[in-house]
Amino acid sequence: HKLDAGASQLQAGAGRLDQGAAQLHAGTGRLTAGFATLAGKLNSRDPNNPGVVLGTELLAAGTSQIRTGMDGVPGSAEHPGLIKAAAKMTEGSTRLADGTLALNAGIKGDPADPGNPGLLPGSQALAAGASELATGNTRLASGSTQLASGAEKLADGNARIADGTGTLHTSAAAISPTSMVGNSDTAVALGLVAVLVFGSVGFYVLLWNRRRLQSAE
Repeated sequence: HKLDAGASQLQAGAGRLDQGAAQLHAGTGRLTAGFATLAGKLNSRDPNNPGVVLGTELLAAGTSQIRTGMDGVPGSAEHPGLIKAAAKMTEGSTRLADGTLALNAGIKGDPADPGNPGLLPGSQALAAGASELATGNTRLASGSTQLASGAEKLADGNARIADGTGTLHTSAAAISPTSMVGNSDTAVALGLVAVLVFGSVGFYVLLWNRRRLQSAE
């Protein structure tokens, strides 16, 4: 009986050995496939699925590009680098601030400098000057109208003086003997006429000068 039991156990052990050998063979195949997969992952050159070697190369190239982007390309104005570009941006911001201040000063002017009134006060002064010019033009037109009216009245007065002088001379000749109206009386009459005429002309000139001064103010 012991012999039969030992034989049975031996047979069972042989079966287990066969199963273990099969499992070992299968494990060896899986191990081989794993090494092949690992080799593919290490050496793959596919950009969409790079291996470790290609990934390391891409990482090195990316690092170099980052360094170039930060430091720029020496001697290349087109590739100044992020650091220099940031410095230029800071300088540009400072110039922009200075330009804004200068623009503000140009608009508002400098209160301490009368020769630099600025755009806004200058525009206000220009508007005030235009208003005063319009007022002056109105006064000039009014003065010109009054001057023309005065000239017409002066001309009318001169005509009346001339008519009155002729009438005076005629009346004097009619009521006085011809022998009594001598050269002296004629000279007096002519002098009177001259005084009236020159007085009228002087009044006209005075009126014209006065209107011109008012227009200039």
